[in-house]
Parts: sequence; structure tokens; C-alpha cells
Amino acid sequence: MRELEAAQAEHFARTDPLLPRTVSLPEGTCITAGLPGGGDVRGNAYRAVHGPLSMESLWHTRVTWELSPLIGDSGAAGMHAVLAAYARWLGPMPEDQPRGETTVLLGWPSRDVAASAVLRRHGFTAGTVLAVRHAEGAGEVRAGSAADAPAGPGSPLVTVRHASVTDIDALIALELTELRYSRAVLGQQMRTEAAELVGAALRGTLDAGEPVFVAEDAGQVVGMTRAGWSSPETNTSIAHRLPAGTWARVDTLSVAPEARGCGVGQRLMSVAHAELVTAGVRGSYLYYDTANPLSSVFWPKQGYRPLWTLWTTSPDILFATAE
Repeated sequence: MRELEAAQAEHFARTDPLLPRTVSLPEGTCITAGLPGGGDVRGNAYRAVHGPLSMESLWHTRVTWELSPLIGDSGAAGMHAVLAAYARWLGPMPEDQPRGETTVLLGWPSRDVAASAVLRRHGFTAGTVLAVRHAEGAGEVRAGSAADAPAGPGSPLVTVRHASVTDIDALIALELTELRYSRAVLGQQMRTEAAELVGAALRGTLDAGEPVFVAEDAGQVVGMTRAGWSSPETNTSIAHRLPAGTWARVDTLSVAPEARGCGVGQRLMSVAHAELVTAGVRGSYLYYDTANPLSSVFWPKQGYRPLWTLWTTSPDILFATAE
């Protein structure tokens, strides 16, 4: 196993210098597969259940099966072998389970394009990306006096400031607007408990004093962003995916539909980056859907680029590719 970890770490280093220098698998059930020329590859499978009271249920199906491959430097052959073994191990969906609420998930470095053909062959499609931005941003301002500037053509003066509890209704409405749009892009309906979960999360964020920024246009809140800080050592969602250290995290950015295209989002992120990415912070990261026509254009313009791609399929489709 250590040889596979070392070989995969070397492969990742050649693929993308921002990937972690060491490779280790998260906990899970071990799947082993033999290679045609000898030797083995493996992967760990983990089942997560996102119940009605889980924030993760707002952007995940109720059940996700995540596979973390450990294929060393075996490339396409190794990926094919472990996916075929995983498909046979997982099997098709049981008839008594809702097919629309179970997803198979696999994260892999975005720049390792050689793996893309194999993943597509096994029925996966590219979904969400974990995107990163270097710490050295330029032309950024802080919330307060310097944050007043024209947002764009045809827009009055926009002010960016820290949110307070008095903004809670506007914050909830904006975050639900973003969530509703994101789920529509994926052909999914809003969860009935979405407003309750979003409201509780925002109140908790404000109570904890974590960063939430709002953009005001003529005294009306027209945009918001919710953020914070994380590290791979303490946050399981980025463990094994980001280099060690502190990273700024962008949880949500939402701009009212009538204010889009006027630079409000760019202004919000300029302020957020200036306050989040300070000395000792390696950079910032976020997730966005590749199918989202707004996010996939906006975030690269803010200096973000994909580091990991989260590929998805269904158990039935994956099982159909087993050989």
C-alpha cells in the first residue's frame, strides 16, 4: 500500500503542483483489483447518508457512495480495474430504494485528463469542482470606507459591509435564491426543509462571528457571501485534497437576479478576499458546478481554477459497465 501511495503522490506532483505532497486514503471498505500485467490497485468505498436535518442534503442525494482510488502511477489501466471491481462490489440499485436519491461519487485531480476517458467509459459525468485561488490577489479592498465603488455600468454606488442579525431575512432569501438556481441547473427540486436549514446555518454563522458580507445598493441588500477558514487537518471535506495549512473557504455567494451583471459579485469577493486571505492563509477554495452557466464563468474571472473534479454516476449505470 505504501508503494501505491508513494507512486500516486509522485504522479499527482507531476500533474498539479497544488495537490497535497502525500497521498492517503480516507476510511472505508477496501476494494482490490488486479492489473493485467501483475500487481494490484485498490480503492476505499464510503457510504454517507444525508438525512432531512443535514445541510449536506441540500446539495447531495440522500445516499452517496464515494470511492477514493489508490492506483499509483498505473494510469488508465489502474483506474479501469478499480472501477470495474467497484461496480461488481456495489452492484445495481435494490428495487426498494429510490433511484433519484443515490449517487456514486469519485473525486480526482482535474488536470489528470487521462483519467477522464476512463471515468466516462464507466458512466461518470463531471459535476462539481473544488477550485482554488492563490493568496496573492491584487486590487482588493476591505469592508468599510474603501468598499464604496460603482459596481458596474448602470448601477448606483454599491457598499459592501459586514452582515448583522438585522440582515437575516435578506440573507436567507438570497441564499435560497442561489440554492434554488443551483438545484434547477441539475434538474433537482428544492428540499422542503431548505429554508429551515439555511436559516439555522446563517444564524449560527452570525452568532459565531464568522464572516458574512452584504452588498447594498441604495440601502437595499442585493448580494451576500458567507465564508470562513478551514484546514485539511480538521475539515473532512478537504482532507486529502488540499495541502496542509489554513485556507479561506467561500461557502456561498448570491446576488439578487435584478442586480446580476453589474459587478456586485465581483465587489463582494474583492472585499471578502482581502479580509479572508491574510498572512498565514495559503489561499482560498470553493465548490461550483461545471454545468452552472453563471458560476463556471464568474469564478475563473476571480482567479479560481479547478483542482479536483467530483465525478458522479448512479449504481445502475456503473454496474452496467462492469466487465
